[in-house]
Amino acid sequence: MKWFKVYAVLTLVVVSTWSSFSQAETQFRVLVDASGSMQTSDPDRITPEAIQLLSQLAPEGKATIGVWLFGEQPRVLFPESDVTEASRIKLANYLKSYVTQDLKTDVESILNLLLKTPAAGSLKPGFRQDWILITDGNVDLSLDESVNQASRQRIWTGITKQLEERGIHLHTISLTGYSDRALLNHLSFRTNATHTEAAVPEDMLDAFDRIFSQSMPYQELPLVDDHFKVDPSVSQISIESLHEAGALPTIVQPNGKNLVLSNHSDVSVSEGPHFTVITITNPAAGEWHVDDVNLSRVKVRAISDLNLRVTKIAPVTFVNEPIHSTVSLFRDNQALKGAQIPEGDVEQVLTRLTGSSKDVIVKTDLDALKGRFKNRIEGLTQPGEYVLTTDFLGKNLDRKMSQYFTVRPPINFTIKSSSDSLVTVSASPSNGKLDIKRSNVRLELTFADGTKQFDQMAKLKDGDWNKVIPVATNSSIKARARLMGITQSGARIEYWTPTWTIHRNGSDPVYVEKGSIASSTPPTSTVSVESEQNVAPVLVEPNVELVGNTPTGNNQQAANDTGGNNQGDDSAQDAETFGADNLLLYLGIAGGVVLLLAVIVFVIRRSRRRNRYDDFQDDDLDDV
Repeated sequence: MKWFKVYAVLTLVVVSTWSSFSQAETQFRVLVDASGSMQTSDPDRITPEAIQLLSQLAPEGKATIGVWLFGEQPRVLFPESDVTEASRIKLANYLKSYVTQDLKTDVESILNLLLKTPAAGSLKPGFRQDWILITDGNVDLSLDESVNQASRQRIWTGITKQLEERGIHLHTISLTGYSDRALLNHLSFRTNATHTEAAVPEDMLDAFDRIFSQSMPYQELPLVDDHFKVDPSVSQISIESLHEAGALPTIVQPNGKNLVLSNHSDVSVSEGPHFTVITITNPAAGEWHVDDVNLSRVKVRAISDLNLRVTKIAPVTFVNEPIHSTVSLFRDNQALKGAQIPEGDVEQVLTRLTGSSKDVIVKTDLDALKGRFKNRIEGLTQPGEYVLTTDFLGKNLDRKMSQYFTVRPPINFTIKSSSDSLVTVSASPSNGKLDIKRSNVRLELTFADGTKQFDQMAKLKDGDWNKVIPVATNSSIKARARLMGITQSGARIEYWTPTWTIHRNGSDPVYVEKGSIASSTPPTSTVSVESEQNVAPVLVEPNVELVGNTPTGNNQQAANDTGGNNQGDDSAQDAETFGADNLLLYLGIAGGVVLLLAVIVFVIRRSRRRNRYDDFQDDDLDDV
């Protein structure tokens, strides 16, 4: 009996120890719109293929995956379980049979259901949660629009807050221009996730690939032209190719022979109509070639004890927020130093992703300093999706890291009429990384005669900024705001919002337009600034200030539309010659302006001396 007890205890210890090593790190939950319109939005059923790709990319034992459908009622398609070869096969079978014929789109119910559904599988404590919501429409519960708007508001506030508090990353994918982009953007950016507008269904494959890259970062072997180099430290490679239907890649081994694309010794092949994933254990060292596919959609992942590490980039980065990057080579968990570092060059390339096109923004060769390579990328001014790739190219060693992130304005700026003669100006943080306590928003009003008024916006308890403005009769006012912000990591940001225009003709009610627009009559159809769907300025370009250039003609109007400091377009210029009295008046005004500018400069300089913020990110690679 004594030996039996000892054996039982030892068995429990072994099982517990094994469980701790086999626990999954990431939870993938996929929420698929099952409304009938999805048959038109995704006729070739790319959605199930993208889910299958995700299951193939996730390493066995390192992630769980589950799939739910939502429409009239939320329901489970594939129960959440550990990613294994058996579960991948089972998932593929489930994905073949589901139908999309629901008459409603109840987003609220599916999010509530999953928030109440406990995690399944062998997830370790503190696991990462990545949920993916795919839809082609709006919140659509009832013919009564007030019911739909009430549900949408609950998602915008309460459900979003729950997702944030629980650390859930809700990635959203829109399949049509009819979807509620403002709501989807809001959900993804508030939860440090990605939002993708798929121009064609095939774009979902790239979107799922980027989501996986953010969730489970991995080492790559850089593809140079059509070849990549495998060194002796690499124990496994996975070649992922996204391609047209039926366009299989050709893989040429270092010995010059084509790799047979079938499951056999040390080779595993998974494929769908538009993707192929080939995993090779103990690959031969040397130069490999990839042919017959679009090389821009090919990635080579590698498992090795010799890896490249790069400072993490926040998944949501603000406009004008600098990016600091430090690069090092590690063997296991030890940074290489001095003579241990292989001879080679480090290059970083920053690319903006716009649909299927890729625009290179910055390409930089990095210099080594004490075994580390450092780079600073100045704040980006254009919102959108970006990828920063870091390549180490050496004589005997190649490595690559790809970091996907989103750039967006740090605040949403809106104006709505609150009565016939009042407007309410509001600014709200777009993401929780903005330190609201140390950030301030200042409102700038430009009147028709060119005069300006500056007001500090009041900070509300919920973290928003607010200002109520009275609007006199026959007024045309341009309004924008400047954020002087600090992120939670201490980075300093200065950001000018887009310009809005406030109009009031005579004693008529106030109306508001987004943009710097000179208008004397109300628009034929009133703009609904009350709707949050028209509020989130995700696709609005940030303010660009031109220094040392005076725009003329159409360029002058363009500068005004982006909120530039140019004046003189708000009112007609008086062409009459003025007399001595007018001259004295203008001289007096000019003298006052000069004095005011001197005071402002003095105050700014003192303020700068008092407030010096460290805008650098943490360069410590121990946590990357």
